Amino acid sequence: MVRFVRPGLLRTTSLSRTFSVLLELCRPGSSAEKAQAFLQSTESADRVGAFISHSWHAKPLPKILALCYELNVSMAVKACWLTWMVVSLVLLASADGTSEDMRDTLGSIALSPWVFFLTVDLPLIVFFMFFFFAHGLTCEFWTPSVWFDKACINQEDQAEKEEAIAILPEILHQSSRILVVWDPTLFSRLWCNLEIATFAKSHREDQDAIRILQPWVTPWLLCSMFAEWLAARVLLPWYGRLLTAEENIEWHPGSFVDYLVAGLISNAPFVVLQLPALWISAVFFSYKLKYSADILHAFANFDVRNAQCSMSSDRTALHAQIARVFDEIEDAPLSIEVEVPENFPSPPEATFDPELVELIRRPSVRRITSYPSEEMCLDLFNTFVRNELRCQIVEETGRPSHLPLGLAILGALPLQLWLISDIYLQCEQVGCRTVPMFYYLNSTDQYWVFVSVATFYDTVLAKPLLYAAALRTLDRVYSIGASWALEWVSVVLAMVLVQLCGYFFEALVTGCMEYLLAEGVSALPLSLLSLLLFVTTFLWSRAFLR
Repeated sequence: MVRFVRPGLLRTTSLSRTFSVLLELCRPGSSAEKAQAFLQSTESADRVGAFISHSWHAKPLPKILALCYELNVSMAVKACWLTWMVVSLVLLASADGTSEDMRDTLGSIALSPWVFFLTVDLPLIVFFMFFFFAHGLTCEFWTPSVWFDKACINQEDQAEKEEAIAILPEILHQSSRILVVWDPTLFSRLWCNLEIATFAKSHREDQDAIRILQPWVTPWLLCSMFAEWLAARVLLPWYGRLLTAEENIEWHPGSFVDYLVAGLISNAPFVVLQLPALWISAVFFSYKLKYSADILHAFANFDVRNAQCSMSSDRTALHAQIARVFDEIEDAPLSIEVEVPENFPSPPEATFDPELVELIRRPSVRRITSYPSEEMCLDLFNTFVRNELRCQIVEETGRPSHLPLGLAILGALPLQLWLISDIYLQCEQVGCRTVPMFYYLNSTDQYWVFVSVATFYDTVLAKPLLYAAALRTLDRVYSIGASWALEWVSVVLAMVLVQLCGYFFEALVTGCMEYLLAEGVSALPLSLLSLLLFVTTFLWSRAFLR
């Protein structure tokens, strides 16, 4: 039974206002006038787009970064690739792509100092603008309405605050999803316990409605993208100089081994330039393993009676609300479907008398009924969190060593921008009929087949798998239980090993494809390429498909 909510009591705010609340109320000396001003800036609503559950013991900046990733990253990716596409079309339309010799094309786009800025830097600038400010840039058009406790509950009027606490289950029931900003202190807060369990019980059919926002994600993403950007910044001019070297175009491998050696040489710079990104990832992946393990441990050992409350006067009311969710008094009676004649009258819908419900909830009356007592309800709540809710969270977040595919692909976004841009920049620099010679190919068609397969392999399979392998390798290293110094030496060496494995796979795939396209089908290259692709696909499916 959903109780009546007084108009004006269910209020929502915007993401921009939520960020302001987080920053302002966490400053020393935040006044009651500020809190009241935030309440007055909210709006009365019937539904809530996103209910934010968090602990006030956590720092505000990690919460803001986590919310930016959850609510803005999709718009940031779309804006980034749209910018890249528009810039690329403009460059292609303004360039002369028919020249066979770059020296005949004055001001070729590949030689312009603005090319790297336009094809890599500018899309990334747009990405970061939308990542942090998409809610403001779009006037909150695609951003859900937010319920945030400090802004949407009157903190000064105790009577209204208790009324808001009393209807918290109804607010959660009217919320489309709940964003749980994880923090080690989260389950020690009674408010957070009530919010998560109440929402989970009322949204059992929607497994994706609960989102656990882990604080390591955004810092890792930003640092990884910065490291990849530096790698692309160095790789671009290096490849430009390598491409224009006449001796590289004139030399042609003679055997299959020569093609493999050429693949190893051409991919060698990636080992040095991308290794810092893996070392940076190792730091944040260490936090991920710890946080994920803490989350599962917190759910497995949950006890609501150990939770704390910032105001002792709220504890009784919150315990009562938890008991209301699990006391089964308002649940509909069990029914069994039976076959009856068509003219048989339909049974009346079950109705609840609010006064009778509240009467049954009195301890003196509940004692003589079969309904569970408040203490039993708290035990039911503990069981629900430890079992059903924990399984739901594991399904949503995955194992501690699991890395989401979308996040793994996004970490290498700068390099993806460079790789795809490099395809048409090479044509503009030396001509599309000449550039296949750089890959030891015989025609433009072979070149496009090669770069299409190689780009897909690198951006969708190899690079995401590299991050996933790094995370799982770290998990194995930490499971050994060595000393701190030996552990970190092992981590550094393990990241080098992971990078070398990825390098050899990509180099051998490159050599095999170039040989098969240039020299024709042969048993050994085809068998080796098939084996490499099978192993990569198998490892990729084990890493990302649950």
